[in-house]
Amino acid sequence: MNELARKNTMPEKGDILMIDRGIYKHFGIYSGEQTVIHYADKSGDWECNGIDKDEY
Repeated sequence: MNELARKNTMPEKGDILMIDRGIYKHFGIYSGEQTVIHYADKSGDWECNGIDKDEY
């Protein structure tokens, strides 16, 4: 369990988030107002969308 999950708090703007999916890890940067910038792969794909506090 990660530190944010143990504290049951939202990340702060600029925090790097990591989600472990078992066979791979997914990273994003918390940009504030419940929004995360996701980086997908070496092709440079990215997206920005909301987060759910229950996931952390």
